[in-house]
Amino acid sequence: MLNDPWGLQIARRVLGSDERVVDGRTAEYKKYWYTNYRIESLVELQEFVETTMLKKVFEKVKQPVLMVYYYKNDLEQDPVVRVDAMLKMFDELGTAASLKRKVAIPNAGNHVLGSYLTSKDLPAVEAAIDGFTKDVLKVQ
Repeated sequence: MLNDPWGLQIARRVLGSDERVVDGRTAEYKKYWYTNYRIESLVELQEFVETTMLKKVFEKVKQPVLMVYYYKNDLEQDPVVRVDAMLKMFDELGTAASLKRKVAIPNAGNHVLGSYLTSKDLPAVEAAIDGFTKDVLKVQ
């Protein structure tokens, strides 16, 4: 709906603003992430997703891939991106099965997995990266 006619205007009305403000973040968090986003960016992001996140694009990817994502169960999972869409994309990649890995991090508790500010399970993220580097990329 966002990138359809009147989508931006509807979003402005629903939000009551030209910006989306993310509350409840620490000063340390704000050093690394924006907490105010113009809603025009949401329109552009939706257009990007609809026009480029396609099987014909994914099939062109041939390089090694490590997909690490937050998923514990249907209630506790990444609230930023759709895990089912990520898994579908992973299956559609043109990369040989021997060169790709998907690893759920059930205790991460956040979309941003690799930051001490957000992730609740950095050791699992590190283990996934180390395993991929050694087993798939053959880097010791």
